[in-house]
Order: sequence, then C-alpha cells, then structure tokens
Amino acid sequence: MTINTNRPAKAMIYCRTACTPASGEDAALLAQEAECRAYAAAHGLEVTDVFHDRGISGMRARRPGLDAIIQSLWQASGAHCILVDELAHLARDPDLYYAIQAECEQLGHSVIIADD
Repeated sequence: MTINTNRPAKAMIYCRTACTPASGEDAALLAQEAECRAYAAAHGLEVTDVFHDRGISGMRARRPGLDAIIQSLWQASGAHCILVDELAHLARDPDLYYAIQAECEQLGHSVIIADD
C-alpha cells in the first residue's frame, strides 16, 4: 500500500513487536527487517536506516523508534518512505495509521506496506 504518489528512492525500515524478550522478539524483529529488505531490493529502494520498537503496543502513538523515524523524515531530503512488513506493525489503531500517513504526505514522503 503506497500512500503518496512521489516514488521514493530511499526507505527507512520500521519494525515493532509487543512481545517480551523471553518470547523471541529479536527473531520477530529480524524477520520483519529481512522481509522489508527483500521488498526494498526487489523494488529498487535504498535502505538508509532501520528503526525498532521492542515490547511496545501498536496502539501507542508515542514510541521511541516511531518517533525517531518521523524525526528522520522531517530532516530527509528527496522522497523517502517508511517501509514496514505489515500494517499492524506500524499501527493497530486506524486513526493512528492515518495520522502517520498524513504526516508523511505533508513531508512529501510515503508509507509502503510490504505485504500488500
């Protein structure tokens, strides 16, 4: 799912899990990142950075990794995208998803969901 009509050349990967460390969250985050990297390679996107949130619900609007990726988009030049393996890892709340979408569009960037 692409949100903006600007074709991004660069991707910032976002990975999130609500699992605790004992539940194998690192394996889940690595799998998400690997799927995003495969998508980026197949679509000619240069991965510039990877952001993780460990043990944090997708219902929360304030997350260290998400906040950092949004801050990076504010500073980025050229078309970038947030690349996530599936929508639920970016946001579980539709209103939060649309707020992220709107901010990306305002900045001339996009969100790409790899599994769409």
